[in-house]
Amino acid sequence: MKKVLQSVLLIQVFLIFGGCQKEQPAKVETTPIASATAQKVTSSVSSTANATSAAAPVAHPKATATEKDWLAKLVKLTNQVEYRQRNQNIWNQAEGELSFMKYDALQTKNSATAEVVYQSGSTLDVRENTLIIFDEDPGKKKKAEDRVIIKSGQLTGRTKTELWIFTDAGLVQIKAKKGQTNVTKVAEAKVVVKNDRAVNIKVKTGTAEVIYKKDNEYTRLAVAENADVSIKPSTELTSGVQVNADKVSELVTAQTKVAAVAQAELTVDFPADNALVQDSEIEIRGRLTGAGAKLLINGQLAEVSDASTFSKKINLQPGTNLIVFQLVRSDATVKFLRRSVRYQAK
Repeated sequence: MKKVLQSVLLIQVFLIFGGCQKEQPAKVETTPIASATAQKVTSSVSSTANATSAAAPVAHPKATATEKDWLAKLVKLTNQVEYRQRNQNIWNQAEGELSFMKYDALQTKNSATAEVVYQSGSTLDVRENTLIIFDEDPGKKKKAEDRVIIKSGQLTGRTKTELWIFTDAGLVQIKAKKGQTNVTKVAEAKVVVKNDRAVNIKVKTGTAEVIYKKDNEYTRLAVAENADVSIKPSTELTSGVQVNADKVSELVTAQTKVAAVAQAELTVDFPADNALVQDSEIEIRGRLTGAGAKLLINGQLAEVSDASTFSKKINLQPGTNLIVFQLVRSDATVKFLRRSVRYQAK
């Protein structure tokens, strides 16, 4: 009996000891991995989101950056398009869909184009030999969530909200407006940076304002639809591919004054549109009102009298002739008027 009890005790001890040895490896394997993961997550959170606990839902920090914090994405490209991340000086060939963060850059080479879409749906049609840098509103997207800095080249911006385009000459703000049916129309503007860093702005639809520095004061200029504005470079916003954030902030927050602009109107008394004439030479007549306004007819400057009238003789070719009137207001906005004249000899 005593031997039987000893045997039973030995079996129990063996089972208990064996069970502990069986469960121990699982505990030893899981603990270091969980601890390392917690330390890694905690470090990532504390450096990016100032979190203090590994219990926060940050198991996929990269997913957060690509799905939430990106400003714009590259959705289409042709030929050689390159990109540079904000913390790098190396340009890489763009392939497929790319997400851009603040201060990331994109550039197109010869015969290359790119299309960029913001989270809000605003788009940038980037033409060849263009360098742009992505920016964001320091107010955490309270007003102008779509921002871009164009260093060289040309782009066309479209938005149903508001789009800010920074240049070395000033800031272009385009904003959509609602139509008669209360439907928001897309605002569209083309910005061209010339070799001397002067900027030309063409507003197709929507409203636009240009803020630039003139006589050491910031001036805000309202630009109408179908108008052209040219501004000279006044302050350097970028140096190479690095952004001068202080200059950008200065331009955005500066107190601006509205430019005093004399209204100018063009009236063409002769010829009427689609007129039929029998003389190879005609005299164009009309009136131009507005202080400081200039008139070009087929690219040639027309003289305007003190009585605000003008006349200019031009030669016609057999058939239909196009006459282009270009009114340049004192604020540098441009208005075009076209007349077709058909010349048929007697």
